[in-house]
Amino acid sequence: MPTFTLVRGQVVDPGQALEAGADLCVEQGRVKWIKPPGASPEGEVIPVPGLVVCPGLIDIHAHLRQPGFEHKETIASGTQAAVAGGFTTVCAMPNTNPVIDRLPRVAQLQQIIARTAKCNVQIIGAATIDNQRAQLCDFAALVAAGCGAITDDAAPLQSPQQMRSALQQSSTTGVLFLTHLEAEQLSDAGVINQGRVSEELDVPGQDSRSELVALQQWAQAAEGLSGRLHLLHLSTADSVAYLGELQQEGRFKSLTGETAPHYFCLTESAVLEFGADAKMNPPLRTEADRQAVKRALIDGTIQVIATDHAPHTPAEKACGLREAPFGIVGLETCLGLVLTHLVHTGDLSLLEALAKLTCNPARLLNLPGGTLTPGSPADIAIIDPNKAWVVQPDRFYSKGRNTPFAGYGEPLSAGGLPSEKDKCCWPRNNHIGVNMEKGQANKKPAILALEDGTVFEGWAFGADGERSGEVVFNTGMTGYQEVLTDPSYRGQIVTMTYTEIGNYGVNPEDVESWQPWVEGFVVREVSPIVSNWRATQSLPDYLQRHGIVGIEGIDTRMLTKHIRTKGAMIGVISTEDLDPDSVVEKAKGAPRLVGRDLVSEVSCSEPRRWGEDGYEQLAGTTTASQLSLQVPAGPRRWVSDSAQRPGTDLRGHWESYRVVLVDCGVKQSILRHLYRRGCDTLVVPPTTTADEILAWEPDGVVLSNGPGDPEPLTYVIQTTRNLIGKVPIFGICLGQQILGLAFGGKTYKLKFGHRGGNHPVKNLQTGEIAITTQNHGFCVDMDSLAGSGLKLTHVNLNDMSAEGMKHEELPIFSVQFHPEANPGPHDSLYLFDQFIDCMQTKQHT
Repeated sequence: MPTFTLVRGQVVDPGQALEAGADLCVEQGRVKWIKPPGASPEGEVIPVPGLVVCPGLIDIHAHLRQPGFEHKETIASGTQAAVAGGFTTVCAMPNTNPVIDRLPRVAQLQQIIARTAKCNVQIIGAATIDNQRAQLCDFAALVAAGCGAITDDAAPLQSPQQMRSALQQSSTTGVLFLTHLEAEQLSDAGVINQGRVSEELDVPGQDSRSELVALQQWAQAAEGLSGRLHLLHLSTADSVAYLGELQQEGRFKSLTGETAPHYFCLTESAVLEFGADAKMNPPLRTEADRQAVKRALIDGTIQVIATDHAPHTPAEKACGLREAPFGIVGLETCLGLVLTHLVHTGDLSLLEALAKLTCNPARLLNLPGGTLTPGSPADIAIIDPNKAWVVQPDRFYSKGRNTPFAGYGEPLSAGGLPSEKDKCCWPRNNHIGVNMEKGQANKKPAILALEDGTVFEGWAFGADGERSGEVVFNTGMTGYQEVLTDPSYRGQIVTMTYTEIGNYGVNPEDVESWQPWVEGFVVREVSPIVSNWRATQSLPDYLQRHGIVGIEGIDTRMLTKHIRTKGAMIGVISTEDLDPDSVVEKAKGAPRLVGRDLVSEVSCSEPRRWGEDGYEQLAGTTTASQLSLQVPAGPRRWVSDSAQRPGTDLRGHWESYRVVLVDCGVKQSILRHLYRRGCDTLVVPPTTTADEILAWEPDGVVLSNGPGDPEPLTYVIQTTRNLIGKVPIFGICLGQQILGLAFGGKTYKLKFGHRGGNHPVKNLQTGEIAITTQNHGFCVDMDSLAGSGLKLTHVNLNDMSAEGMKHEELPIFSVQFHPEANPGPHDSLYLFDQFIDCMQTKQHT
């Protein structure tokens, strides 16, 4: 583990009652020392001026949903959300399927945690078998298997006898018992709090006395026992008042309570505004209850603040207030709400508030964290106490978006800073030191800035560095490897609109060229798991190996909408310079795509032949007289077989054809499809002249795809002009634009281009509509080709731009989309057959 020193920070450690400017050194994953500023630092020096350095937060109550409900949350996504919110330890409740109620299930969950967790996870065992309340679990066995506490949260105990038995097991084992206070005879079928709002909405309400009655039953059951009882998510004035009385009486060996931010921030009225996103159990209560909960935090009756993180899918929350499940997400909003509503208001000091999130839960669960005492694990959070924030659920790492705090912190003032009442604190760079004991990889901050001043902050993956390019988006759900290695993306930073990228890793079989060409890669979330038998490495490792800078954790939907509205623009992605103003200025001064020759940067420099195993070496000189393509003498015939499936080897169904492909940045899939159809293909540099091409006596010429603006490619345009009428020509993507210019036409830049695998194109000759793969930012102006002999054959149904052309007399045609369509769809493979038909016709004439 690396040694590093955090210097010039404000160290706040409630466990030591420490709050002072200090330097902190970490060695071998543990805190080595805390000294006054100016001490000799050790290892890497990390300045944190003006930032709070505190123990990593501990969430005693969260629902991570795995196993069984991975569509709501996983250990990976939940713990990533935890780290984003400043938490380094999360206690996972057993509301899972199967329920965590026996040893093999604990072991299964431990394996998932070891493989995917981004922070410490403490497993909480279920109180009853299958959460059915028919039989209590063996607490001692669960503790021995690794459970840190036991809970009835999913199925609150109702029987006084079971309550007493649970406390007896707690007393015997010393394990903490976490109970959900709910007397179901008072709460059954209740949707929200019983009162004014439930009457107004005409929905069943939960009697607030349910919580108090349950606590009274526990108090009776505890007579003469010394069990340790912890009360989950307290929400009513009566229950916190009674808790205070019980604590003073000392009836329990240990009696503690927690609440969650929504109970001291919101009331039942939030349901009127936010609907099911404000539906939880226990429900939001009255203003008097909210104030009582807040007072209990201030006077110490409630010792712990938990998130009660409970993610659900948008579809589940959208099915109506009665049917929607209970719960909101909280891992990424908890700290900001605590600081805003308790610390900034003066109700609690920062030291007091952090105690309820660090050392207090650590002591309850006997965890090693929660403090920065020398020798303790270096689970560290770093907080910017003055950073303004707005809750944006689309930027959550959690899969859940169900929160009534969406938009919290708005509106912004004209100057771009929140008003005083809207200020809220947020974790900053809390990845530093997180879970050093477990050896989890730290996430490094990164920034994406556009030339119009728009800035996105996220986390780096792949290589470190700084790159500029035109920021564009690709709408494909799969195929990120093909996107990365498509030379047509040279000069561009690519945003994938699909939310999770990297789940099937990278393999050497699906590349479209010998290296990735994108300038940068932008995604919402990089999958922490690579799950495909063909994968040889992960996406981050692949990008790092090739020096590609990536950024994750930004709102790619917002970025895409911005590009669609404003148009593609230059941006800079950086892991080195994190000053937004500085990076915006760099974007303004970065090279543009218009007028720039990018083809020369991605194409081959000498002829190459494509064979069964890819490119083949050509021995010696490559003049026409000395280069043998092994084409048999005599006439060649095309033998079609309509029963052949796309993608299969068709070489046995076509006689050989000699093809020259002008490489402007060709995708290898194009060459594979030509080979399958019996073509012996020579790939030549874009500077090859028409005379040199014709010297090889080709049956046809392909103008390949490629990057950027076609107009600077005067050398390719002239070559194409000299080939017209002498050989069949097939233009693909950039090849269509080159053909248009060679016939005297013009091209223009699209507002944001077409990129992805779901673009509808209509064939004007047949009336058929194909879903196509596209990647281009320029287009042919068909009006400029009047009288040239080229006519429009295909149109894009999204914007009616030109997608295909064909000459009225000559064997020349082109398409703006990609007929090879890797990774799909394959609606347009017929175009390769059409090219074969052109060459066959030419041979017989």
